[in-house]
Amino acid sequence: MYLSGFGIKCFGLISQSKDEVASLDPQLERQVETIRNLVDSYLKIVHKTQRDIVPKTIMHLIVNEVCHYFYFVIASLTFAS
Repeated sequence: MYLSGFGIKCFGLISQSKDEVASLDPQLERQVETIRNLVDSYLKIVHKTQRDIVPKTIMHLIVNEVCHYFYFVIASLTFAS
């Protein structure tokens, strides 16, 4: 049994259904649900941060390359004449 899409195996709970596990220990079930919510929130933050940073990084690299190109073109034209 894997947690939803995270590739984490749940050992010892494979043969039991979710209802059986919940009825065994309600406090444990609440803790598991809290951890699942925290992990889900963390992954949402990471995903949002990556969506925000990647375009900014690409634009930064493009602008820096253009600046370096124009600097060398202007310098070579200045020193050539």
